[in-house]
Amino acid sequence: MRGLSLLVLTELIILGGLASAQAQDSIKIGILTELSGPLGTLGMAERDGFLLYLKKSGGKLGGLSVETVIEDTGNDPATALAKARKLLDSDKIDVLLGPMSSASAAAIKALVSSRGLPCLVQATVDEVSDNKSMFRTTFPASADSYLQGYLAGTAGFKQATAIAPNFNAGQDAVAWFEKGFEATGGKVVQELLP
Repeated sequence: MRGLSLLVLTELIILGGLASAQAQDSIKIGILTELSGPLGTLGMAERDGFLLYLKKSGGKLGGLSVETVIEDTGNDPATALAKARKLLDSDKIDVLLGPMSSASAAAIKALVSSRGLPCLVQATVDEVSDNKSMFRTTFPASADSYLQGYLAGTAGFKQATAIAPNFNAGQDAVAWFEKGFEATGGKVVQELLP
């Protein structure tokens, strides 16, 4: 379902008169995703799903022939930023799909936003989109984390230790879990962010 949303949004951007495509008969789409590292399997599925859809639609979106340029972030924000610069400056892409990692999306936000490049990210933290040219196509993790805390509190738990990985998505998850837990009178007594 997430993939379908991505494709629908991509077509809406293209059909909506993509400024940089300027009456061309083709469009260049950059796919910047995690093809290696811990999110590599998900990134490969994202890439392959988009390419399969493109193949089934005759290599066109919104009537425009599509050329793709694919880059791997390696699940590293610095690499994501370097690859985003390459896609924009050297490859001259018209639309950017990805990345999926919240940390990588946060790393490219200023660059992509400053250029007004249409960008669809799959990262789950709210802060990764500017809602002008950079949009998140997935669920917000904040709602899930809040609900997890809230449900734990309504189940009768009064104290909790919140554990999450120490990057922006994990930090967000802890903050929202805590808000949900405290809404029921619970207290997070320890945060562990390995």
